[in-house]
Amino acid sequence: MKDLKYKKFFKSANSMGAKEILCEYLNISNKLTIPFSISHGVDLNHQNIAMDSDLIEPIHWCYNKNIFKRASDIKSCILLPHPWLMLKEVVITNNKNNGTLLIAPPGSIRNNKSLLKIINRMQISNLTILIKSRGEILEDKIFWESNGFNTISAGKSDSNFYRRLYEILSSHSCVIGCSMSSALIFASALGKKCSIMNDYYFNVYEINNFESKFNFKNSSAKSYIDYLLKDDQANAQAFARKILGSEIHFSKDKKRDEIFSLLKRNHKKFYIHEPRVVIKFFKLVLLLVFKRPSISRISLSISLKNIFFQNVYKVYKNDVDVFRNGINKDNFLFKQIRYKKEINRPGTGY
Repeated sequence: MKDLKYKKFFKSANSMGAKEILCEYLNISNKLTIPFSISHGVDLNHQNIAMDSDLIEPIHWCYNKNIFKRASDIKSCILLPHPWLMLKEVVITNNKNNGTLLIAPPGSIRNNKSLLKIINRMQISNLTILIKSRGEILEDKIFWESNGFNTISAGKSDSNFYRRLYEILSSHSCVIGCSMSSALIFASALGKKCSIMNDYYFNVYEINNFESKFNFKNSSAKSYIDYLLKDDQANAQAFARKILGSEIHFSKDKKRDEIFSLLKRNHKKFYIHEPRVVIKFFKLVLLLVFKRPSISRISLSISLKNIFFQNVYKVYKNDVDVFRNGINKDNFLFKQIRYKKEINRPGTGY
């Protein structure tokens, strides 16, 4: 099959190893460009459009029927389980028991200190801290290890990320979350005993106009959080597996044919989420000139000022309460500030 015209822009499926897992699962050559957008953070119906469907790839990888229904109105879609569920067939884990794993928030001294106070009250033995590889993680590693805890990280979002994370989660018997991290849902899907803190606040930089993009009151996460708070592990696992696509059944041969058919129909396309024709054309020019695959999802206004001087939110929030009850003045405080590259990148702590 002829490769895609804009393949250098299609990076979503490459992230975290999703493409490699899919190709191995379906016995497809990994040299083939897979122009699928996919939400690597779990889509819990908490955004106004299907999560990450606004990326430039012409086809959206939907790992449950709810996502498919929401995304199919804006671009071509394919129904496939999340790569996490495919990993069971393509990796071998050691399944050893390394005690309890705590999924840390975006790292910072403030976030770490406030989390340490809660951990000390819980008095958990044999606890390992899973550090997110964002920003200066060496500082986080030093903090936790100086306070007597082991640390581990799945590393950067390269082609082996999911495999490393799968190995980490598989080798712990219990997993604790302090936010709605996708890793917590991944752990539940593996059948691990999971729990979540509902009283933890942390500091993080978020995208500009964060609250207008998200609609947490429609999120399906509330039921999952309630299962964890009630220690209902069976329903938590069932929820996690269902939302990741356990109910999707298909013939691998037919699914390969469907993928090839979609590629033939979309080989000259890429997608820009913008209803206004003039702005859509402007973003297309920026995309081709600057060769930035994420240009279409940057929060831009029409003005050149906001294109070249982007703002971000400086946020203090209780992530669990936000997912349960929506954003309010008690669980989400923010201040708009000017974006500075490598200083306040969205998703990093402060």
